[in-house]
Amino acid sequence: MLATRVLIASVLVTGTLIGSCQCSRGPVTETETVLVEARSEAATATIVYDYFHGRRKAYDSPVWNKDPTTQETVTLFVTTPGSDTPKRLKMREQSNKSDDAPNAALEAKLALGPDGKRVAYKLSDGGWELVFVTSSHYLFQAESGALEGAPDWAVVPTFEQALPSLLRAHGEANGIYEEVNRGRIFGHLAQTLEEPAYVEVLAQLGALRVPLYGRWSRATNSLSPAGTAALGRKLRAALEADPSLYLLRRALPFLDLDDPDLAELIHTAPAVLSNEQEHRLWTRDARNGYLEASAKLDPERARATACALIKQGVEASTLPEALRTDCDSAQTD
Repeated sequence: MLATRVLIASVLVTGTLIGSCQCSRGPVTETETVLVEARSEAATATIVYDYFHGRRKAYDSPVWNKDPTTQETVTLFVTTPGSDTPKRLKMREQSNKSDDAPNAALEAKLALGPDGKRVAYKLSDGGWELVFVTSSHYLFQAESGALEGAPDWAVVPTFEQALPSLLRAHGEANGIYEEVNRGRIFGHLAQTLEEPAYVEVLAQLGALRVPLYGRWSRATNSLSPAGTAALGRKLRAALEADPSLYLLRRALPFLDLDDPDLAELIHTAPAVLSNEQEHRLWTRDARNGYLEASAKLDPERARATACALIKQGVEASTLPEALRTDCDSAQTD
């Protein structure tokens, strides 16, 4: 293993090197090839192709590690001034291929934005892809197709401008990777934006029709009183254009529920928040908050709304008790 490690380390210095070691796990071939490099005063970017062919372990198993395996990885490394550790993004990974030699036809192109915060790359015949470099030491790839061709940096969006599409990409799945990325995105915002700009971005994110989980509440709870008031005004304006269940839930803590101008919104919000069954647990507290506010404005209308929700399949036990006692269907819940 020591010989292999020395081989890998030497590859990073010399560029391309193919070698093998005869050891207890059989012949192994490993290469690391620098496909392309781009430099500017703001950043240095490198695309590295790693190839492995052989057995990963020195022992056999009845079910695995009996035959050699092939793994190919293409990784983007970006180094910025003041940071010795490169940020990295694995762009392609393929295992168990039958190829017993590196892909000699693989080509790559790189373009660096003038600010060092945006990188574009192209692999062989694929299209140009956009990657954002954040101050929090992470790289985020934009949605595929964000670039129609070679980048024109005057029109390519910044990280903050592309946030809605980034969070859609990482918000539509619930895996650990997506949750980690959501945390990194919000962490970057908190570290780099002054509060007025932070509030502006949060107002845009509040209207996204994707889950943000605890990241949203943590971000909004960190605002000053002035920032909280500013965000409330922006969310209220957004509700007038698109009262989606996501925005209704996120905006509730920022609304003045005693404002008569919001009466119709308050009365209709519980039904919107209960429309999609898979979201009913997530929206329950907000739904009940609007129902209780509705009861203060018009008790009969609120009670009728509660009864209608029960008939639509909402469990009566999850509704405010004062609003379900007169519903016939509640007796069978």
